[in-house]
Amino acid sequence: MADGTYHFGRKKTGYLKEGRFINVYDRLGKYLHGDNPWGEDKDLQNFALELPGVIAETYSLLELHGAFIKTPNFVGVWIVEANKDGTSPRIIEAEAHDEFVIKEE
Repeated sequence: MADGTYHFGRKKTGYLKEGRFINVYDRLGKYLHGDNPWGEDKDLQNFALELPGVIAETYSLLELHGAFIKTPNFVGVWIVEANKDGTSPRIIEAEAHDEFVIKEE
């Protein structure tokens, strides 16, 4: 903005959320072990169809990420912008000289 401030709206959809990550991680674990012919169907075909969406959600999660930091020498946030198009990542460091809040939209 003209006054030197930035506004980054929070994503509400389209990014990899913790619950989905845990589910995908657990499902991947099933494929690390040899098949048991008497075991349950591991549903590999449907999982393979789901992976492109998981990859897209992961990119969306990582393309704009904030790390909120509070140490004796620094209070603020680092915003990391990592575009999928291969351009160099950009880091924005914002230091607070007093307490700060993160507003929910």
